[in-house]
Amino acid sequence: MEGRERTVAEKAIAELRTKVLDLQLEDGSNMDDLYLLRWLKARGMDPDKAERMLRRSLKWREEENVNALREIKVNPDLVETFSLLKRSTRTGETVYFVNPRINLRKVLDKHGMEDTYVRIMQTVLDAEEANIKCNKEVFKRQGTDVITEETIRGNTLVLDFKYVSPRQVASIKCFKLVQQLVVDCMKYFPSLGAALILVNCKILQLTIRFLKDINGLKQYY
Repeated sequence: MEGRERTVAEKAIAELRTKVLDLQLEDGSNMDDLYLLRWLKARGMDPDKAERMLRRSLKWREEENVNALREIKVNPDLVETFSLLKRSTRTGETVYFVNPRINLRKVLDKHGMEDTYVRIMQTVLDAEEANIKCNKEVFKRQGTDVITEETIRGNTLVLDFKYVSPRQVASIKCFKLVQQLVVDCMKYFPSLGAALILVNCKILQLTIRFLKDINGLKQYY
């Protein structure tokens, strides 16, 4: 970084770092530039908003004992059902494919809200860890210390609705679970997703309408 003007992203990272000097990661390690950049991207490169999100997330992870959550043993059927198929593009971006034959209503009736939420959250945490590692590897291969907003990228998620009927998701339990997952991901997981690709989505309008109707999302921005 010596001998050149800092980028907008680098200036924002430096400002955010001064605001969170009292914080440490769950494993006790320091917050590197790419880690802080994730929170900035999630909040429009605003250091104040990024700080609030970071503090809120670390508090939630501590209160919910997220590390222990990852070790919870759930039914093998849930593990298989919510395991993501992972692929990488030629440029290094990660793409995840969700099991297209998931009948969420049936899963919830069989395994309940709590276990289903735990399993899905385990998958989210694994995807977050893999995304952090991937971004570090890509940045290292670039052979430059210049950091911009585009230095890190989120994952792409592909949802295939070919085998999904409105009845499979049209239940109070399904709506509550999806609402909780969306809210938690938006509040506590920065820059995790880069794109959402919907395939064979005959109920696209219903899905979009539902997402727009979720209460309280705007307050997190």
